Amino acid sequence: MAAPTVTIYLNTGTESSPTWTEVTSSHTIYFTGPDTTSTSIDPVTAPVSGTKIAEELWFGSSGSYTQCTTYTGAVNTNQNVLRVYFANNPTSTPPRLTYYDDTNHGSDPSDEIAAGTAGTGNTGWIKATETTSGAPPSNWCTATTGSSGGATTNCLDGDQRYVECASAASANTAKLFNIVCYVPSDASSGTAGHDGVLSVRYTYT
Repeated sequence: MAAPTVTIYLNTGTESSPTWTEVTSSHTIYFTGPDTTSTSIDPVTAPVSGTKIAEELWFGSSGSYTQCTTYTGAVNTNQNVLRVYFANNPTSTPPRLTYYDDTNHGSDPSDEIAAGTAGTGNTGWIKATETTSGAPPSNWCTATTGSSGGATTNCLDGDQRYVECASAASANTAKLFNIVCYVPSDASSGTAGHDGVLSVRYTYT
């Protein structure tokens, strides 16, 4: 059996009436500050102390950006934020959502957004949870989630930590996720260490 055709979408509609807009291979996903527009990305300003959640989530390229409207800059209970669709064929094992430094998909990313800093308890900044079966609880993650509990935690860090779905994906079905990005006060400035690859891993037969 062939591999499924996998497509990632972000919700540009509402929680009750999602509009799933494709994130293509030419797009970049940005966790941004509050003043991002459809033509300009506003970088996140790190807090003076502690951590904060990046205010907005956008995607696009070359000065043309679209906002994921159900990402709210908080640990919310929305079910419909990120969608991964598996067309034509199933997976043999539950898919995993994770982050890598680059398209080489090295198993242990060194980017600080994945490896973390002291401010996030040395856990990755990007947290996610599967929401295919329903909305998550209001406390589904914290800045340090992923410091214990094995690989399948809310933290996205290569093959070290990831979100594994509850079941394999059938052909022509979707898996849903909620996602947030914490930014600690000890974050480095610039894009270096913050510009990796959001990935979906799976096996098929």
